[in-house]
Amino acid sequence: MKRYSNLEPRGANRLRQAAIHSPKPENRPRTRRGTADFRSGISKFGLLAPVALAVWLSSLGVQLRAAPMGTAFTYQGCLSQNGSLATGRFDMTFTLYAGSQARTPVGATLTNEAVSVANGLFSTTLDFGPGIFTGEGRWLEIGVRPSGARGAQTAYNVLTPRQCLMPVP
Repeated sequence: MKRYSNLEPRGANRLRQAAIHSPKPENRPRTRRGTADFRSGISKFGLLAPVALAVWLSSLGVQLRAAPMGTAFTYQGCLSQNGSLATGRFDMTFTLYAGSQARTPVGATLTNEAVSVANGLFSTTLDFGPGIFTGEGRWLEIGVRPSGARGAQTAYNVLTPRQCLMPVP
């Protein structure tokens, strides 16, 4: 029968031996400049892979194109009614002008019915068509009425001032 002189569990001796024989940081093999350095996670092939993929795709005749951009855009606003934030559904008209005080509209007037407004905030899509935004300034006039209005409420309340439209990415 074999006796053990120390009281350590059998696996502890192996762990101690592994710790004794592991190379010290100064004894680790050094890497040359430009070769793989796995401690930092960078390899010399890491930067070449995207370039190689692009060259390979171009050799296949694959052309990557962005989808054509339409003329529609999203307009977001805040609507208040009698001094408090509006909530409900509203019919809205949108008319473009060449200036803040211009009298002649540019293009047709759009009508968006039953636009949902929650805590004053609304978002709707507008599409004035091609040839409207040619680089000159445009001001948006908005008319609002409660959705499904009858009788004297059928007229749109024109909001002032007109909003200058600015491009954003």
